[in-house]
Amino acid sequence: MGVFKEDEVLESASNPNTEVKILAMLAYHKDDKVKALVASNPSTPSLVFDSLIKGNVSVKRALASNKNITEPCLMKLIVQNEDLVLISELIKNPALTKNHIRAINKRFGHLNGLLLGCPECPEDIIRGFYHSIDGLDNSKEQEHINLFLNNPKTPLDVLASILIDSPELEQEIINTVRNSYPIFDNITDTQLLISLTRQIKPTY
Repeated sequence: MGVFKEDEVLESASNPNTEVKILAMLAYHKDDKVKALVASNPSTPSLVFDSLIKGNVSVKRALASNKNITEPCLMKLIVQNEDLVLISELIKNPALTKNHIRAINKRFGHLNGLLLGCPECPEDIIRGFYHSIDGLDNSKEQEHINLFLNNPKTPLDVLASILIDSPELEQEIINTVRNSYPIFDNITDTQLLISLTRQIKPTY
């Protein structure tokens, strides 16, 4: 019976259909496994986030993955933690805003490669990361270049710079531009490339 009750509690904590008032109670459960499940549950009410954010590392990591986490709670996790696994979870969270991304970049600049995958990643951070990869060995540089080519928010001037530095990637760059910038839909590849090279901006 005891095992059944424990399983029932764990099921309730993880089930998004559990009543909000029950999730709110379970947020104060003595078992950290239960708290972690509540923390990751998208139906968990925001009024218990401040309690969960004080939990152990597994609870905080779970909270970082909750897509319905509030913006203030996200910011607290960023400024109050050094746990890179937790920050990596935050970076994957669709609730992340430009302000959160800037805060992460300021504190954990070495994770800017992960930030490139964020839909809200600001253009200046993308540009800064591109200019920081000079001098890396070829395999590592290519790995980072792929991040830019797979990011629909990569600025045109960065794509133009990649084209100049790596002309062998011409077709990949054309595909990225066409997928990300509809204004180029009705022109030929040659016209697109000419227009792209005019996007180069001076760097300081």
